[in-house]
Amino acid sequence: MAAVQQDSKWGFIDKTGQMIIAPTYEEAQSFHEGMAAVKLNGLWGFLNTSGELVIPAQYDTVQNFSEGVAPVEQNETWGCIDQKGELILACKYEEVRPCSDNRIAVKWQNRYGYFDKNGEKVIDFLYGGAREFHEGLAVVSSGNFAGVEDDKYWFVGAGLTTSYKNNQFGVIDQWGNEVLPEEYLCISDFEDGTAICQRNRDKKVGIIQASAVQKTDPGKRSFIRLYLNDELLGTDQSPVLKNGRTMVPLRTIAEALNADVRWDKTAKAALITTDEITMQLPTDSTAATVNGEEVLLDTSAQVINGRTMVPLRFVAEQFALQVQWKADSYSVQLRSRGQGAAM
Repeated sequence: MAAVQQDSKWGFIDKTGQMIIAPTYEEAQSFHEGMAAVKLNGLWGFLNTSGELVIPAQYDTVQNFSEGVAPVEQNETWGCIDQKGELILACKYEEVRPCSDNRIAVKWQNRYGYFDKNGEKVIDFLYGGAREFHEGLAVVSSGNFAGVEDDKYWFVGAGLTTSYKNNQFGVIDQWGNEVLPEEYLCISDFEDGTAICQRNRDKKVGIIQASAVQKTDPGKRSFIRLYLNDELLGTDQSPVLKNGRTMVPLRTIAEALNADVRWDKTAKAALITTDEITMQLPTDSTAATVNGEEVLLDTSAQVINGRTMVPLRFVAEQFALQVQWKADSYSVQLRSRGQGAAM
């Protein structure tokens, strides 16, 4: 079917020119994977090939479906939905790219990482510049491109200009392993195993061949994964190691345990409430208040990329959780007491 406009409204015709879906929409895009984006009352949703509005018009902006998922925007933040309209990624990111090779490039805090189409983060937010995957490879740069005109720095042979900001590009595989080091001024997407590139050391433009890439999931990530009772907790800010302590995102764990979490701007403290616990946890302080009593932390809570991070030991003690570190998968398993043996 093709989108057509009639009397200022959009509908769809078949190959014979017959109107299959009546022109009732303000705007319409072409069908992709059996779904077409349409605009109704100023908002976007999706039709199926029967003309049913299977995903209600509720988004400010949308992109076409690719590999079963589509980027959507609400209130100037982006997320991703599946063909049932269910959120794969919540609308809280600065940018979400179309899915390619089961990888979705996502921008958060001005850095790019990659999720799979189930919404699991596979590659952490490490890159200032990142392309979609092609043939299991993606061009990336760990440099800072804030304020640079969109995509201007990707053009092969464009010459060394201020837009590069002395940053260079390399290539990673689908698990974040380095395939080519960041020593190129620019690299095109791979096609048939080759890419056009411009080398930094002599500014020469040529063709490079990709080495073999790992196609199976190694089960290990470049960041710490967090599990609660065997369920992977999705979080944009991964746990980090600080001064020998594992710092974990407080809100992610607390909400998974059905706790209410609020932020007190005046006190610069996180407030956590359950049926049994009332907790005030200020940042940059080793003293918290739990049920009216002071509790000391071995290191202070910190705000990292806008997320309150707290020592893992403190969280485990306050919520009565068992903890196990899994070095082989670089992950932390939290388990509520009484939920069986740890991993």
